[in-house]
Amino acid sequence: MSSSSAPSSIAAQSLLSPTTTTTSTSRLKRAVTSSSTPFRDSPYKRRRSDSLSKEVVENGTLIQIPAKIIASCRLIHRAGILLRLNPPTICTAIAFYHGCSPKDKEAKPLLLQDKYPENTIAATCLFLAAKVAESPRRLREVLTTVHRILDPTVPFLELNSEYFRLKEELVGCEQLVLRTLCFDTAYDDRHKLVLHYIHWLNIKRDYPKVAQVAYSLMTDATYSPHLCLACPKRALAVACIMVAVDILGKDCAVVFPPGLLPWYTAFGARPLDVMAGYHHLMQLLEQVWSKRDPSV
Repeated sequence: MSSSSAPSSIAAQSLLSPTTTTTSTSRLKRAVTSSSTPFRDSPYKRRRSDSLSKEVVENGTLIQIPAKIIASCRLIHRAGILLRLNPPTICTAIAFYHGCSPKDKEAKPLLLQDKYPENTIAATCLFLAAKVAESPRRLREVLTTVHRILDPTVPFLELNSEYFRLKEELVGCEQLVLRTLCFDTAYDDRHKLVLHYIHWLNIKRDYPKVAQVAYSLMTDATYSPHLCLACPKRALAVACIMVAVDILGKDCAVVFPPGLLPWYTAFGARPLDVMAGYHHLMQLLEQVWSKRDPSV
């Protein structure tokens, strides 16, 4: 499996057959409250993010992602698939979008959000991420794809004054996005970690569907600003594999190797971060799947 050929799905449901969608959803809801995944106390030193992770795990904090963010991330995801961009590039575009959003809910909206609509910002982040990944797409292709998703009745954008207005708007938005990001366009490819762990656990050979779902969940996890920007990448990769195991109803004791310490500690993942990422991802998937368009 490679990052360019592995399947990417919206909320990973396209990898599950229609007959198992209801069963997987019920398993997902049960796993939110009770998981068969074994967790142990962390032997590592305390960090700043531990307070949030501990609150999510011990208090069962309900995490709600605004519908506006989910809609914009889904737009970037679908447009990226239609433009044949690989999952890491799509995740980079979503990370750019989160980086252009206020960090605090009560904070004043940024100049970028006051000047441009959300759909334009989403299209700009996708256009910029494709260039950063050295797989650029023509501006006309990006505009046409996004507008075709928003309005399926529009077959193609005509070369008229409206098209040139949209083009100038996206170019201006790109400059403001770069300034908002402080020209920091670096984003780690976390899909490689999932592939590495899957290969180490021999999941691709023994449980190929778990490998496919885990890989796709890494893209879906970026819908959450916390999982995309704040959650440690190793812990998130482990959480994606564990969520895939629970969704497909596999036995964790059989899939994962036994030991005194969890297997993922060998890669530097902290149990507290893994637990927080697991519960956060479970709640995110429940929100995304409940808002999923059946026609997609």
